[in-house]
Amino acid sequence: MINRQEILNKYSDKDDKIFASNILDKINKYEKTGFLVTTNFLDLNEFKISIDLLNKSKIEYKIFSLNDVIEKRCIAILPEYTEDYNFSCVSCIKVTPNNNFKLLHKDYMGSIYNMGITEDMIGDIIVFEDYAYIFLMNTVLEFILLNYTKVGNSKIAIDVMDINNLEEIIHNFENINIIVPSNRIDTVLAHVYKLSRSEAESKIFKKELYINSKCVTSKTYILKENDIVSFRKCGKFKYNNIIKTTKSDNLVISITMYK
Repeated sequence: MINRQEILNKYSDKDDKIFASNILDKINKYEKTGFLVTTNFLDLNEFKISIDLLNKSKIEYKIFSLNDVIEKRCIAILPEYTEDYNFSCVSCIKVTPNNNFKLLHKDYMGSIYNMGITEDMIGDIIVFEDYAYIFLMNTVLEFILLNYTKVGNSKIAIDVMDINNLEEIIHNFENINIIVPSNRIDTVLAHVYKLSRSEAESKIFKKELYINSKCVTSKTYILKENDIVSFRKCGKFKYNNIIKTTKSDNLVISITMYK
């Protein structure tokens, strides 16, 4: 039997402590009832906390992740009698614009969050040339089908897909190099998304910046190799490394954009 208070005391971050407490509640519910218990979509930080607590509790679980590309995941705590669980709580929709205007990850992401849906209800958004896959919890599927009609200025068609029979899903990545005065986060964001420094700073202070799924409010954060940066209503990229320093002491950095 794990010591709840002892575990919670290990989390200095308030949000981490609250989340850990919620996962412990799910574990407690499963131990009392023996029934299937599932999470909503977890970001990278929440996923790490969940797995740590489940392993400490020595409970069997299954992870929803079609492949290594899928970043946001769900976890099901499985009863002993469960032989095969296919995550029926998760749906996938295919969103197809009705015009030839190319839509980006940030377009789909912004349009769906503008509907007031919370982040834990929406999983990965995988963008292809002419359409996108959006993973979501079944609890919001009906609302999406009734109300999700446009992405930007483009009307859309929606098809519900079988998550157990999808074609291979690969993110549409673009590796680019940019020249920046430093690899400080406000500087890089301004260059990547063509914002002024003041615009980037304002969004950071409004808690719209997430690095490795943790909210960052410091404009002076120095990016490290393999940091995953999500900037609300702008997009997401991975910071790779510094390639070289120019003669004028600027940096040439490599990033991978999620298109």
